[in-house]
Amino acid sequence: MGSTVGSGHQRSLPPDRRSKPSAMTPRRFGRLPGRCFTWPARRRWRRRLSIAPLALNPNAAHAWLFRGNIHTLRNQPEAAIEATETARRLSPFDPLAFHYAGNIAIAHLAARRFEQAIEWADRALHDQPRNVAAMRVKVAANAHLGRLDKARAELSRMLTIHPKLTIAGFREVAHYVAPEFLELYVTGLRLAGLPEG
Repeated sequence: MGSTVGSGHQRSLPPDRRSKPSAMTPRRFGRLPGRCFTWPARRRWRRRLSIAPLALNPNAAHAWLFRGNIHTLRNQPEAAIEATETARRLSPFDPLAFHYAGNIAIAHLAARRFEQAIEWADRALHDQPRNVAAMRVKVAANAHLGRLDKARAELSRMLTIHPKLTIAGFREVAHYVAPEFLELYVTGLRLAGLPEG
């Protein structure tokens, strides 16, 4: 019987010719965010994930976006916007550009610039109408502005896509977000009427 491509093929090769697992295999990569984002975050992993890729390639747009995400989650909105804008300049026609707009929306929410947060969330939703993260920004920002009707309308739309979302569930998923920013987020979602769960 001939060897097949896959794990059987790997076993049939001599040990020195077998491919070695990369440092970022899905199994290992899946464990990195917990190390990176647990609050208080482990500096070694956070630094490695946000700086090392840019040291290898300072023109890597997605590495700049990732750095922007880390700054946003650490409640550093100005640094987040700067890093994300760098990513946008490096990749202006990126099909995943809604991530750039969404990250800037979240950064404006963290900075309590609610009007700008809604504007950037709308940009993200224009490119990806089912972007739940951008919807959450709109819900929280409208609620903080006292526009509860708009916040509830957006919440209703969001719950059609993610019906099991609750305050408790969001807290569990967003455990890596800076505590003061998480409370700002949760307060907005609660004002809009998201169930406690």
